[in-house]
Amino acid sequence: MMRSSDGVTDTSSSIGVSGWGKAAPVLAVYVAISLCGFVPIWIIAATSAPPTSAWVGVAVATVVAGARFAWVIGSGRRRIFEMCVWLFFYVFLGVAPLVQLRDQVDPSTTPDLPHDHDWTAVVIVLTAQVSYIAGNWWAARSRHRGNILPRGRIVDGHRTNVFLLALSALAVAYVGLVGPATLFLNRTERGQVTANVFGNDVLVTVLNAFVSVGLLVAIVARLEVERRRRVRSGQSRYLPVVLACIPLALIVNPIGSPRFTVLTVALGLFAAMGAYKSLARYRLTALVALGSMFLLFPVLDTFRRTLENTIEITDPLVSLKSGDFDGFSQIINTAAFVEVNGISWGNQILGVLLFFVPRSMWAEKPTDTGILLADFRGYAFTNLSAPLPAELYINGGWFALVLGSLVFGYVVYRLDARAELQLMRIGIPTVLGCVLPFYLIFAMRGSLLQATANLAVMLLTWFLVSRSADVSSQSRTGASGSASRKSK
Repeated sequence: MMRSSDGVTDTSSSIGVSGWGKAAPVLAVYVAISLCGFVPIWIIAATSAPPTSAWVGVAVATVVAGARFAWVIGSGRRRIFEMCVWLFFYVFLGVAPLVQLRDQVDPSTTPDLPHDHDWTAVVIVLTAQVSYIAGNWWAARSRHRGNILPRGRIVDGHRTNVFLLALSALAVAYVGLVGPATLFLNRTERGQVTANVFGNDVLVTVLNAFVSVGLLVAIVARLEVERRRRVRSGQSRYLPVVLACIPLALIVNPIGSPRFTVLTVALGLFAAMGAYKSLARYRLTALVALGSMFLLFPVLDTFRRTLENTIEITDPLVSLKSGDFDGFSQIINTAAFVEVNGISWGNQILGVLLFFVPRSMWAEKPTDTGILLADFRGYAFTNLSAPLPAELYINGGWFALVLGSLVFGYVVYRLDARAELQLMRIGIPTVLGCVLPFYLIFAMRGSLLQATANLAVMLLTWFLVSRSADVSSQSRTGASGSASRKSK
């Protein structure tokens, strides 16, 4: 066995699945040159020279994100979670605001921005990036160095079968109650029909989460069970998974479902079917995901309000100025809000943690941070984002921003380490490694209150279908199983 530079024992040689030790420095250099050089230079050449110098700071943040993204996909290990983190930073808090500031165009959803706070927003983004990297480094150099994370949670076959059956039945009942045709209405009309059927807004939110991402987690868990069975005996049974995917596909479709839910389901299933089995597949997925954020992300919102629209792929320099990319604008608004009203001392986070409490029981329940900022600025449209750095800053100022980003970097490293261990063992990531990374982009884009219901159901379902176990012994079992099959 070999030990990686991160201090985690490499078992890939004994398991026979592509793992650490196959870095691609040439690819990393080419990607870095493209993301840190060609793209920013192209944007600067294609846009006008603004009176503010804040775009220089945004260009620095773009280069940091691009360089880190290039390093992540050129690394000798599959950093699925971190890849998504830097994809978010590069697109939403790098390239998009660079275009907006250079052309002096505010997104239509956040007009008349207080641009005297531009540099504060730049420093917030850079602080979040540096603190995140420090947290990632801290995890790699922590007391767990040289440890293959022996304790963790693994999927339990019996629990998985129970919850797959229960959530599949719930999904079928959901389809029956709202009607299959309703599921293919535009998002606005579908939401109205669903609200009329179930009445309570909190119930609708939680139920939607269980029949979408909850069912997804159960399906991915069952795929993991079958993958383990295949490693041990060469046999697998996928009929229950296929049957469960039918109501899931009806409920989560590109017309009537939020785009992040559609992407989470599609990419979660894609990952569970082997999208990251090799480093080559992982790198290809990362590059395709990056390109999709520029080209397909705006397109997936085509049928949000009407089915009469036609799908059009627009010039990225145009789409990057739209309300889909209002993250940096909302950080500017956050800086202005804090200057006028001060920080919320954790009040916004409290609303996130207690999202399930209805307003009828808690009249003073904090509103969504995006709505809070929209009301502060007097915007008519309130369904706005609130990126993670903005959420941290509005709750606790610079201290919360640094500490929160540091802890976030630490947690992401641990999630990636566990996902990679399982990839080396059976060729697919952990359940969370399949379903959570791309949803993490939505959670980071914010606001957190919007993302919390799905995230909470995702984590709860994962907890219910898994059990605590010695991961190192599971790794040895997987290795011996693979070796025994090869010897036959």
